[in-house]
Amino acid sequence: MRRLRVSAHIYRTPPATSRPACLWRLAHLPPSIGGATPQPPVRTWSAGDSDFTSFISKAKLLVEKSRAQIVWNLIRGLSIEEKEKLLWIENHKGRKPVEKQDIMDIEAETDAEIAKREKAKLYLQQWSRNNREGPSSPTAPLTDAKDGRDMENSSDDIEGDGDRVSDGTVSVNDKAVPEGERVWDPKTGQLHVEDDPILGKLICDLEYKRLYTIEIPALTRIPVWDNNRHYKQERSHRIAKDLKANKNRRIILPGLITIYEKEWEKQAVPTTALLDNLEELQKARKRFGILDGQHRVGALKKLHDDGDYLKPVEIEVIRLEGEEQVRDLFNDINKAEPVQPVDKASKSKLSEKDREILQSAVCSLKAEYPKFFSTSLNCRIPHLHQDKLRNMLFEANVLRRFNIKTDVDLFAWLLSENDAIAKKDDSKLTSKSPTKLEKNALKKSREHGFYLGMDRSWLTSDADVDDDY
Repeated sequence: MRRLRVSAHIYRTPPATSRPACLWRLAHLPPSIGGATPQPPVRTWSAGDSDFTSFISKAKLLVEKSRAQIVWNLIRGLSIEEKEKLLWIENHKGRKPVEKQDIMDIEAETDAEIAKREKAKLYLQQWSRNNREGPSSPTAPLTDAKDGRDMENSSDDIEGDGDRVSDGTVSVNDKAVPEGERVWDPKTGQLHVEDDPILGKLICDLEYKRLYTIEIPALTRIPVWDNNRHYKQERSHRIAKDLKANKNRRIILPGLITIYEKEWEKQAVPTTALLDNLEELQKARKRFGILDGQHRVGALKKLHDDGDYLKPVEIEVIRLEGEEQVRDLFNDINKAEPVQPVDKASKSKLSEKDREILQSAVCSLKAEYPKFFSTSLNCRIPHLHQDKLRNMLFEANVLRRFNIKTDVDLFAWLLSENDAIAKKDDSKLTSKSPTKLEKNALKKSREHGFYLGMDRSWLTSDADVDDDY
C-alpha cells in the first residue's frame, strides 16, 4: 500500500467509483467554491488504497481488546476506587464497554459503603464513651448520638469558650456551629470537630486551607478533579513498589494530597445528616476533588489492599470560588512537571469526545506495542511517551485534518502511518552516518514492527498545522 498523504492545495471532488465507507468518512471534504475560504487539507488516495480497510478491521479488534483497559480512564469525576472497580468489571466479567448505569451503580455502592463505615465508627465511639466514667471523659459528647438531646443540663452554660445560644447551636470563637458536630474536651477547654464522613479528622484550620488525617479507604472514595491527568494504574503500582522497596525504613509518602472544595456549591444538609441520606452524601462528595496526588492515592490503595500500609495519611483541603481558580491552582502545582497542552486545552479547542478519541487510540496503540512506550517525557528513539503522543496528535491537528470521528478511525490511521514508515529503506530512517543509538533503535523497530517513534515526520508531512486548534 502506498503511503496516505495530504495535499495542502488539492481538493478532490467525489470519485465516480465507490470507496469503502471508512475511507470516504476520512477523505471527503467539499471543494472550495466561488472564492470561499478553503477547507482544511484533504487526504488524497491513490490506487490500492482500498487496502486501508484492513487497518480499519485490525483497529476495531485492537481497540475493542484494549477498551477494557482504557474506558475507565475516560470517566471523569470518579474516585480512584470507583475507577478501579470499573476496570475490574471490564476485566473479570466480560462486560461490554461501561454504560452510564454501571457508573451510577458504582457511585451508589460507594456512598452506601461510606455510610456503613462511618455509622460503624460512630457506634464504636458512642459505645466507648458510654463505658467510660461519665461526662468527665476527655471526649464526652455534647449531645446524645441517638436523639440529639443534651447529655448535660440544657440550662447550664458549657464551661470554657463555647456557650450555648438560643438557636440550638454552640458558639465557638464567635462562630455558630450546628450542635452535634462537635464534642467537648474538658482537658483543653475546647470543642472539637467530629470526624467528617468524607474528609476524616480535622487537625488544623489555617483559614486559607484545612489539614485532615484520613483513612486510606475513605481517601480513595474522594472524586478526582474532572480535568486531571488520566489515571494510570500501572503508574500507581510502580509508586507503591518504590515506596516499599527499601525494607530498612518505614514507608514515607512525600508531600500532601491536595483536595479542593467547591465553595460555590453549598452543602444542603448538616454533615451529621449525610449518613442517613445517600443522595445528599453523593452530592456532598462531589463538592470535593483530588487536584494533586491521584497516583499517590492509587499507590496508597495498593499498599493498603496488600496490608503494607494501614495508617491514616494527611491531606490538605483548599476552598476555591470557581472552576477558573481550580484550573489555576492545578497549573501552579504542576509547574515543576509541565502539564501537556492537550490536558490544559479548553472545551472550545478540544471537545470531550475528541479528548477521549485521542486517549482511546493512544492507549490501544500502547497496548499493542508496550515495549515502545516509555515513562520518560524525554525518551529516546524508537520510544514514545503516552501523554506526549496524545499532545503531538492534538497539536498536529490530526483529527480535523483528516476528519477523524472515532477512536477506531484514529487507530487505523496510526497503523497505516506505521506501515508506510515500515516500507522505507534503512537509509531513510537514520542519518548518513548512523550512530549506535540509531542502529539499535532501528533494529528494535524492525524486530517488533513499530516505527512511529523512529521517524516522527509522519505527523506534519505535506500538511498545514492549525495553530488555533
